[in-house]
Amino acid sequence: MKYIMNYIISVFIGAAIGYITNWLAIKMLFRPHKEIKILGKRLPFTPGLIPKERYRISASVGKTIGEHLLTKETLVEALANEKMDNHIKKWISEKVRAIKNNSTSLKELLKNTLGDRYHGLIENINSRAVAKIREIVLTSASRENFEIVLKEFIGKVCRVPMEYITSSAYLSQTKEFTIEKLKKLRDSDSFRNKLKGYIENGIESLENSDKTIKDVIPEGITASLKVYVYSSRKDICDTIHEMLKQPSVSERLKSAISSMINTNLNPLVAAFIKVDGVYAKLIGALEEYFKEDENQRNIALLINDGIDKLTNEKITELFKKVSVEDRTIVTEGLVTLLSEKVLADAFIEKIFRELEQSTSKYTTLDELLSTINDNYVNLSSEFILKKLVEFAEGERFCDLLESLLSKLIEELLKVSPAQLIGEEVDVVIDIATEAWEGIFNKFLEKDALAVIEAMDIPKIVEDRINSFDVAFAEEIIISIAKRELNAITWLGALLGAIMGILSPLLSALYR
Repeated sequence: MKYIMNYIISVFIGAAIGYITNWLAIKMLFRPHKEIKILGKRLPFTPGLIPKERYRISASVGKTIGEHLLTKETLVEALANEKMDNHIKKWISEKVRAIKNNSTSLKELLKNTLGDRYHGLIENINSRAVAKIREIVLTSASRENFEIVLKEFIGKVCRVPMEYITSSAYLSQTKEFTIEKLKKLRDSDSFRNKLKGYIENGIESLENSDKTIKDVIPEGITASLKVYVYSSRKDICDTIHEMLKQPSVSERLKSAISSMINTNLNPLVAAFIKVDGVYAKLIGALEEYFKEDENQRNIALLINDGIDKLTNEKITELFKKVSVEDRTIVTEGLVTLLSEKVLADAFIEKIFRELEQSTSKYTTLDELLSTINDNYVNLSSEFILKKLVEFAEGERFCDLLESLLSKLIEELLKVSPAQLIGEEVDVVIDIATEAWEGIFNKFLEKDALAVIEAMDIPKIVEDRINSFDVAFAEEIIISIAKRELNAITWLGALLGAIMGILSPLLSALYR
């Protein structure tokens, strides 16, 4: 009985020692969490093995996971699997259908998403778009392309039959609009002032020149005027005779006759001479004189001699004889003559009628313009392109473009995503899915490996493990390997029990 109790006690003691030893060994993997010092000396086996070697262990674990478990190739394969593909398709479908049921405008969506950054984003988009469009417009390639298009357009327009152009309602409206604008311009004070300025500048330049009147008057006018005088000599004489009979002229003539009689004759003789009688005899004599053809020719030749003398006179000398007041009267008269007589309504309308008649003989606009210049297409396109480039380089173009883009963006933002999708939900889902697959597959082929490598999986794992509290890490490991750790503890008890049996046996054998 004593021997049996010895065996039982040895088994229990061995089992207890084995259990406690393994339990303590497992605990010492984590405990204590921090080192313990006594009298300034670190107590051995503190902290526990894992807290003490946590940084080495985390680096080793991270390296192992990054190089053998979560490799770049493994992650790429995981991203490219069918499950991921189905998940993305489902997600896109749900998002598109959710958008279809949302009537909120793009503007409200962006405001809700961006908050105070919304206005800055819109201004940035607008300014960038303006700069980009201006950059594209001003590039040499754009100019060349636009010039080609412009030449083709001009050529196509000019090959249209002239009948189609002249009979179009647009041309008729353009004609009426142009005539109306010309009439308004002619009747405006600004036009009269400009015309007056041109005439005054012309008079001033002539006044300072050494030219004669003949040099200024167009060639042939003087000769035509002299021919007109000679051929109208009878009418001129009749006009002179009628002028002499006018009250204002007759009074002057009578005054001159009276002055001549009183000056040259004895007062007694002058008293018997009647001025009216002398005037009547003078008018009668002149009437008979003007009836003779030879006298009419003499008068015409006399007038033509006066014309020659006047046209050979220098303009500077002529202006010396004209007062400032007379110049003003002449200038105003010329302005009135040009604006009211020359540019009369009938004259303006006649010009347009003659233009229409002169263009009707051409079959196409190209035929008409070719008579002016065979190279009109190139000249027109170069001129238009030059003006467009000058306009695009100016600030006005930027202001106009910015205004147009602002209105366009504002109108687009009023639209809701639901309106953009319309009734073609499935079509939009297919397009979005295809676009996603194309972008994602391109990413997997070209950039995925570089992105995953840049992520540095070992470092991520290492930093994550190091971020854990030791107690939390202990809890995780024990929760994962609880059964195994319990098995190790009880295995220690079993081995201790076995050693407890063997100890008395060995002692009995060697007695």
